[in-house]
This record gives sequence, structure tokens and C-alpha cells, in this order.
Amino acid sequence: MPDIAHWQQEYANSLTVIPISRGDRKANQAKAKEFGVKPMLLQKDRELAQAYQYAGALGAVVIRPDDTVGSPVAPGAEVIKAQVALLIRRPTLVSPAAKIGEPAPLIKLSDLAGKTITLVNFRNRATALLFWNPNCGFCQQMLDDLKAWQRERPKDVPKLLAVSSGTVHKTAT
Repeated sequence: MPDIAHWQQEYANSLTVIPISRGDRKANQAKAKEFGVKPMLLQKDRELAQAYQYAGALGAVVIRPDDTVGSPVAPGAEVIKAQVALLIRRPTLVSPAAKIGEPAPLIKLSDLAGKTITLVNFRNRATALLFWNPNCGFCQQMLDDLKAWQRERPKDVPKLLAVSSGTVHKTAT
């Protein structure tokens, strides 16, 4: 809630942040007032989560000025913070999820050794992109399973390419 209040005040000219909650109206009013969050909307149950087919407890989605969906659901506080940071820096970068059958974006990234890698390096073989954040609790919980899967991966399953945020030191651990 403190982040939401900050975003609502600091970026009001370029970004509208509207939290949507559920539950008791008075309890939500008190929480919004405590942190200075305005506006805040209430849903009866999980109508929005169902509309966006999102099963998580905390998520956010970008809606563009033309009322089209501008991002997949950002799951969890850290991913939401990263999404807001991206919107603040370059609002035009947020685009709808890639569609099946369309060419993959030709993005250039650096590997942990500093070598430039593009998705062209992975053409002609199935590759699973894993968007990773070393500060994410969910990511840390699945780290051992991912390492085991990578070590024991059968040759006929996609290669795993982790795209991480954070520093080289933090990402490598």
C-alpha cells in the first residue's frame, strides 16, 4: 500500500494506479485512508482475477489509454514494482503478450560472462524462456528443482534460457 500511494502521487500525470480489493468496505476504507490511497475499488469476489485468468493473490495488469490490455498479469509485489519502473521509464515498451506462432522478439541480452546473446542463438531448437528475479521468493523456492531439471533434462525437451534481473553476482548464486 505505501508503494501504491507513492505511485499515485508521484506519477499521477503519466500513470493511473487503481488498487482493486475485495472484502469488507469499511476495512478497505480504513486501509486506503491509512496509506493515502485514492481511488480504490472493490470487487465482490475475484471477478477481475477470473476475467484475466489469474489464480494468484496479488497481481497487476497494464491497461493502455486505448482500453486495450498492455501487459500480461504481473504476479507478486516484486514483479509489479518492476512493471511500474518500466512504465515510468518507457511507457511505450509495455506491449501485449507475444502470440503463439508469431516470431519471437529479437532481443539482445548479456550472459553472466558479458557475452551478447540474442534469441537467434536458439533458432531451430525448442527453448523455454524463464523470466527470473533473484530477489523473488517464488523463484528461490523453485531454484533447486530447476537446477535438477537442467542437469537431468532429456535431449528431446526444450533448452532452458533464464532471463534474469539483478546483478551478475546475485543472479549467479
